[in-house]
Amino acid sequence: MDITTKEMAQMTWQEIEQCIKEGYGIILPIGSTEQHGPALPISTDAICAREVSLGAAENTKMLVAPTIQYGYRSRPLSGGGATFPGTTNLSGHTLICVIEDILEEFARMGFKKVVVLSMHMENQNFIYEGSYLVSRRHPDMKIMVMESAFGDIQENIMDVLFPDGFPGWAREHAACMEVSIMLYRHPELVHFDRAVNDNSEEYPFYDVLPPDPRFFTKSGTLWHAREATIEKGKLIWEEIIKQAGAAINKEFPI
Repeated sequence: MDITTKEMAQMTWQEIEQCIKEGYGIILPIGSTEQHGPALPISTDAICAREVSLGAAENTKMLVAPTIQYGYRSRPLSGGGATFPGTTNLSGHTLICVIEDILEEFARMGFKKVVVLSMHMENQNFIYEGSYLVSRRHPDMKIMVMESAFGDIQENIMDVLFPDGFPGWAREHAACMEVSIMLYRHPELVHFDRAVNDNSEEYPFYDVLPPDPRFFTKSGTLWHAREATIEKGKLIWEEIIKQAGAAINKEFPI
């Protein structure tokens, strides 16, 4: 039986069974349903998680599971917060349970190599906890937790992306990098004419509950989206795919 796709959602159960017998692992993409400013759809994190996973799977012996579309709650200083229509949050407990249940199903199917890959910053720790709990019960399953799909970006790439200085990845929400990636991958979903450069009144190193209006932006964009270009998107996208694929092949050699 020839395998024509690595996307699990498009495969039959017989094809999945064959891949498991041949020693394939599986990548679980996790995004969010979260506002991404005036220029991007609320599915941006989920789209990126799925496509990074598919890109990384091309040169690895991995399938890609259906994407988890919801993530941990949006925070004002890294996602704009929950005040915007469309943002739909999970509690940390719920996300942990979702990860646990899905990984338990992978174990039941016979997968021994699993990658949990997130493209939503706030999912950190919760996806680790869910993975950790499953790992304790299934020591024969190796789980790679990628709370970010990339590590340090080369200085020459950062200089192209942020010629006026790097504000930090949290502040880059719905800004130059994400808009650039979406311009490159899905220009039909980008309303670049609506893109804005924005900034909150304050951006401290701490957070406050209840959420403080000083830490929000009116647009939901946390920094400079107008600097985004297709060329920047291609540059950073290729670097992310390269890093993610190399990391997976290091832990799960073909």
